[in-house]
Amino acid sequence: GDVDIIFHVKEKRTGNVNFGASTGQGTGIGGFIGLDQPNLLGRCKRAQVQYQFGRYINDFNGTYTDPNINQTRISGAITAYHTASRYTIADLGRSVRTGAQLQVGFPVPNSLYSRLLLSYGGEAVKYGGTGLLGTVANQCDNCFRSTLGFTASHDTRIGLPFAAEGGSQTFNAQFNG
Repeated sequence: GDVDIIFHVKEKRTGNVNFGASTGQGTGIGGFIGLDQPNLLGRCKRAQVQYQFGRYINDFNGTYTDPNINQTRISGAITAYHTASRYTIADLGRSVRTGAQLQVGFPVPNSLYSRLLLSYGGEAVKYGGTGLLGTVANQCDNCFRSTLGFTASHDTRIGLPFAAEGGSQTFNAQFNG
């Protein structure tokens, strides 16, 4: 009485590439290119990379997210960035920020809808130039900022992305130093 059924499934392509050009008083002539893969290697992991460049700005941002680390209900995300900006309005100077953030999420025991997320981020900042930011550079040599975060969430929404019922509550606390 048993019947063996075999399904051959082929995944649709899910990623996207975006690019463009821009011009503006604060950024000058520039452009951007980005890659977003929401189902990396068909394993529900997400990778995003974006690079923005121009006369007054140079931005790089990369993120990797895993909603089920080693097939568990523990999630994780890591983000790294490098931002260099030069402000020509009133000759404010320039700043360079380099940093990363790590976030780990845990399910609340006996709840399918609640999660606790812990995050830590670190950022090095350098200032320079002859303007306002140049004067800060003398007071802030090798500045480093740490961020510790805590998030508690409870999400019972049904029918996402356009939820038909349920609710979402989130509590977020972040400490910087």
